[in-house]
Amino acid sequence: PAPVPVPKIVGASAADAQKALKSVGLSGKEVGREFSETAPKGVVIRSDPAPDTVVNKGTEVKYVVSDGPPPVPVPNVTDKKLSDAEKILSDAGFKVSVNKPPVVILNRVISQSPGGGNTAPRGSTVTITVI
Repeated sequence: PAPVPVPKIVGASAADAQKALKSVGLSGKEVGREFSETAPKGVVIRSDPAPDTVVNKGTEVKYVVSDGPPPVPVPNVTDKKLSDAEKILSDAGFKVSVNKPPVVILNRVISQSPGGGNTAPRGSTVTITVI
């Protein structure tokens, strides 16, 4: 059989990568998963052989899939003022959702989810409750 270039599968979902490889007579095998600051969860972050490498039909292309951003520690903001808690969480790379009653008395965080000391992916939402 005539050799074929490896298609560009980096940035594609694992399912789309398999389809692209199969369409040119190659097979694909996921060989691992890694955290990535730049690639969303579930997309191919690298392949071996690399794209455009000419290989024989039937060659197995190995690829690694992103697990999304790595988890980072969630700061504990319980008992902090609302504005301080929001700044601490956003500086750590989190989005903030605030639950508060119609009338805020103390302007203090009484709980958070996920809790301080846990880990969560950068960019995920931490929900805080204020009284």
